[in-house]
Amino acid sequence: MTIYLKIIYKFLLFSSLALSQNYPPVIEVWSSATWAGCPYARAAAKLLEENNNSIALIWSEDTYNSPGWISRMDMYSFQPTSPYAVIGGSFMFLGYSDTQTMYNWYFGIINGDFYNYDVPPIASYDTPMDLSMDFRLDEQGNYALTADVEIIDDFISNDTKIIFITKKFFSDGYFATVNNIETLDFNLSEVGQTASFNHTFQSDGSDIEDITAVVLIQDVGGAPCSPTSNGVGPCGTRIFQAAQMQVNQDTDSDGIISAEDNCPDIYNPDQLDDDGDGFGNSCDICDNVNVFIPGNVNGDLNETGEPLVNFFDVVDLIDYLAFEEQTITPINECKSQAGNVNFDNNVNIIDVVNLVNMVLFDNVPSMQSNTAEGILSIVQNTVTEKIIIESDSEIGGFQFRLSTLTNIDEHLDNILLPEGWSIKYISNDNEYIVYAFDASGVNSSNELILNIPVTSVLDVKDIVIASKDGFEIKTSYNNDTFTQESISLPNRPNIHSLYPNPFNPFLTVSYSLPFETTVSISIYNMLGERVSTLINERYLTSGYHRISWDASAFPSGMYFVKIQTPTIIETKKALLLK
Repeated sequence: MTIYLKIIYKFLLFSSLALSQNYPPVIEVWSSATWAGCPYARAAAKLLEENNNSIALIWSEDTYNSPGWISRMDMYSFQPTSPYAVIGGSFMFLGYSDTQTMYNWYFGIINGDFYNYDVPPIASYDTPMDLSMDFRLDEQGNYALTADVEIIDDFISNDTKIIFITKKFFSDGYFATVNNIETLDFNLSEVGQTASFNHTFQSDGSDIEDITAVVLIQDVGGAPCSPTSNGVGPCGTRIFQAAQMQVNQDTDSDGIISAEDNCPDIYNPDQLDDDGDGFGNSCDICDNVNVFIPGNVNGDLNETGEPLVNFFDVVDLIDYLAFEEQTITPINECKSQAGNVNFDNNVNIIDVVNLVNMVLFDNVPSMQSNTAEGILSIVQNTVTEKIIIESDSEIGGFQFRLSTLTNIDEHLDNILLPEGWSIKYISNDNEYIVYAFDASGVNSSNELILNIPVTSVLDVKDIVIASKDGFEIKTSYNNDTFTQESISLPNRPNIHSLYPNPFNPFLTVSYSLPFETTVSISIYNMLGERVSTLINERYLTSGYHRISWDASAFPSGMYFVKIQTPTIIETKKALLLK
């Protein structure tokens, strides 16, 4: 029976509000977990809000400590006896220990039939202003609220404010607990005036589905409530307008949520997409007639007006990869779209290899992944220095980023790769991005050797290796590991290279330890003064090691590098030339 009555009340309330309300009533409930009547007050407010035209605000006095609950209570001039309710800012009511009874009483106050007391219905209070609001997340994930207001009728107010609120769904018991509040001056007073008000609350990391934004426009300077014996009475703190919403998932207001909208920031309810690329015509900066299809990176057409995919697109794609950071233009976005040949949303050397296979052999781009493993390793010994890329699967292309101590253009220019391979690199302040691929499509290899002075290499990162067939080879990097190539470690701690020498200003010290031991490495000037300590009694494992010295703050001249262990001391010279 109780459930049946609730349904009737919900229907009546919805019908009443939908037909006669210019703005939703606001039910504010002051609540304490320690007061027996509070759960019933909160439950009654929740039932009202579920009718879609009511706004419920729970001002928690304890568990969640709603900000502003004391100031809101003081504005209405009552003591913190819980539960206390204020409806529409104009009437108040002290709660009762029964959900259905409080629901009936709240309902009666809203509709003006509170047990035959002289209570005008809230629906009779015509609003003097129009309000539209928006609630969305900004780029940092914070809560950005906007309220657009127009004065449509004369009104009297002692002190009108616009109030921004967010409330959080903590539980069924505290379903609408206020967690943010900010009050701003309201500067509109004459009919026809308009203004946009904005405020941003910092996100607390909550699930956005649990957050609702509320805007109130209220006279906060009126007379406090004057209750009757039944707790109902008029106030001078009327709410003129109110609105609430959850986060806007339709950012362009075209009726399609952003996650499914092919132009989420531009109004396009028709969702037209002539080239079928997933970007609607309204926001597709690339051609909508199938020009920048996958592979047609340069956007050219043949004599019949159809997209032309050929080796010029391969060249253009490499250029795009090499210069995308330096040249961000709309056309480059189209190139990125067309260059995503294998549809993995990453444009890299793998797409280049797939495009070569498309042009030369009419192969369909590979969608495979995780089918092979590879390794990029640094090899250094007393005879040679090099970078080796190896895989069980044949390699069709690679790219990586090198951080170096010195300019290595000459060495990159002289790299010998299999016949038919093409290599391109760009450099900026001793950082290199290297791209290479098998332009012939037939001279792939399981091992590629790059003769680069690795003593000057600080780091290798962003490694992408493509197989001959155009899928990614999952590659590990043998970082800071120097391979001996059948040359055994010296039988004593040893400085085996200072590179470059002469140097300016970085010097790489390469040394070997035949066993685990404590090591110190120091730098001395010509006067025998210690000017820098690179390693101070550090316990290291056996093997080859290296460390770099930055001599930017030191004058030109001869310096001595000393390595010391408990059993040996060795010194070598290095010349700093500036």
